[in-house]
Amino acid sequence: MITSKLFGQNEALEALKAFPEAKANEKQVYIQVPEMNNEENYKIEVFIGKNEMVDCNHYFMMGEVKEINLEGWGYTYYKVESNGQKGGTLMGCMDDKKVEKFITIEPKTFGYNSRLPLVFYVPNDFIVKYKIYSAGPLKEAETLKKQMRLGGIAYNELKNYFVKNNAKLPVPKNKITTQKQFDAIFGAGAYMGDGTPTNIDFSKEFVVPIILKETNLETEIIVKGVAMGSMGDVVVNYVVKRGKKMSFTIRPFHAIIIDKSYSGKVLLKEEK
Repeated sequence: MITSKLFGQNEALEALKAFPEAKANEKQVYIQVPEMNNEENYKIEVFIGKNEMVDCNHYFMMGEVKEINLEGWGYTYYKVESNGQKGGTLMGCMDDKKVEKFITIEPKTFGYNSRLPLVFYVPNDFIVKYKIYSAGPLKEAETLKKQMRLGGIAYNELKNYFVKNNAKLPVPKNKITTQKQFDAIFGAGAYMGDGTPTNIDFSKEFVVPIILKETNLETEIIVKGVAMGSMGDVVVNYVVKRGKKMSFTIRPFHAIIIDKSYSGKVLLKEEK
């Protein structure tokens, strides 16, 4: 956020007077974090949503968080637009049991700034929660050395996503190279509180998904390694472990992220 003036803790709360009043169908909430040394090493992750009674499926709240500039002040605030509807997976649940869970819009991450509150305008029945993350000492990244033939290729695991029910499959050429293509296949799963979805920079990386057919068997996909073949192909070796039968179906998948410097054809090879 850009500010035109620096505030102490008390002055920061005074800055709230500059923001507009909430409308009849919404409320204004704010997050004021304590002053820290080296605030550049901290981040704030914000979760906005409602407590809902839900079954075993994975759910998310439909809506978006819009960033708005406060004219004449140089401040920023955030307005949540949502009708309260939720989406989710369509797994068959073993029973009709429902539990209360906090269902949220896709979380947003902000820089840590104790000198100015984070201000949100949300529907009256919504709740805003947040987590504070701290980083370790600054470290230098290692240079990725391109291996030309029959060498191992470094990769990262894709975490906290799920395959959308309307995903267009199979994935052409076994690789996803744009955010638009990715969003048409995957949805973020961080709203379940199990961590932040893996960040992908499609200007430098691409995603290789391994997506199987729906099944009622417990299924785990394990990538054993990625290597460059003799013709420059990217060869992804994996195994599939299947377990006991379940009373509902799932769409097993696993995905990895690879540096875009490896431009060869992607080959998926299942080890038996």
